[in-house]
Amino acid sequence: MGIPAGFEPPFIVNGPYIWDKNNAMAGDHPWVVATGGRNRGKIRPRGWGRVQYLPDGDAEMTRWKQWFLKHTEGCATLEQAAEALNQAAHNTSEGN
Repeated sequence: MGIPAGFEPPFIVNGPYIWDKNNAMAGDHPWVVATGGRNRGKIRPRGWGRVQYLPDGDAEMTRWKQWFLKHTEGCATLEQAAEALNQAAHNTSEGN
């Protein structure tokens, strides 16, 4: 099925955000955003600003959130989360 909501690897970290190859915000770390750098709290999926315009946007966002959370569970940093998303994307493209 591929990666939900049209996100494309590679996923990279820039500041308190995870971005995809097309500069679409894919995730963030809300505590890092609020504190200017301290890394506490849970990494969360983002993207509604773009996904809402896709056909069946609500369902796509739900699929994205589920995929994102499944693959970033246990990640303590945005860098770990981006790497986990890239690995999951690689596995998805190979049919795993």
